Amino acid sequence: MATAAVGETLDLSDSIQRFAGRNGAYY
Repeated sequence: MATAAVGETLDLSDSIQRFAGRNGAYY
């Protein structure tokens, strides 16, 4: 789902991924 996000920020993305993942909006 988030391939570019992981490349940019794994730590920040990891947290947002779980939260935004449910909403359907990943940063």
